Amino acid sequence: MHVLIVGGGVAALEATLALRALAEDRVEIELLAPDPELVYRPLAVAEPFEQGEVRRFPLARLVELAGGRLSPGTLASLDLDGRRAATADGVELEWDVLLIALGARMREGVAGGLTFRGPQDRAALEALVDDAAVGRLRSLTFALPTLAAWPLPLYELALMTAARAYAMCVDAQITLVIPDRAPLEIFGDEASSAVADLLAEAGISAESRGTPGLSRVSRRP
Repeated sequence: MHVLIVGGGVAALEATLALRALAEDRVEIELLAPDPELVYRPLAVAEPFEQGEVRRFPLARLVELAGGRLSPGTLASLDLDGRRAATADGVELEWDVLLIALGARMREGVAGGLTFRGPQDRAALEALVDDAAVGRLRSLTFALPTLAAWPLPLYELALMTAARAYAMCVDAQITLVIPDRAPLEIFGDEASSAVADLLAEAGISAESRGTPGLSRVSRRP
């Protein structure tokens, strides 16, 4: 049985590992992915503060170790009746079983603001942090536009920015706008209370049940 997995992230690799472990040699696994590398994105929030570095791994080697093979390309269309997938380059791939593991579609979070999506926004975030550190920004707002998002990176960015401003002896007003009733309430009352204390200690004002709109920053002359 030929299994085609469309995607090159963690979910695609986990599926490859699970299929190989459960079905052993009874399946042939092929991954279709556009990027040659797997990017470990969680450390992206630390890069602008020189506290971490995004790690990259060769995807083809990871797929091979997981028990599959990589076909470079971007999915363009699917023929469900004929069980064929076409890439943007016109290559056709046949499959007996199809698994889609494309992940979420990235889009702008708040109109007029900087949406931090990962390594590709490092330079823009570094410039913003540098402006805050030297006092060119009067205020910064970190906004979580929806409850359907993983919130930890936003808190990390706000806390590290506050720490950088403090180290530079800059009095910057930093606000965290969240749609939750309390900071990180998804982790329970005890954790939420601890995070609220941490934000207050860092001088970050938290506005709960907020709906972020157009974000503006003001600069000193």
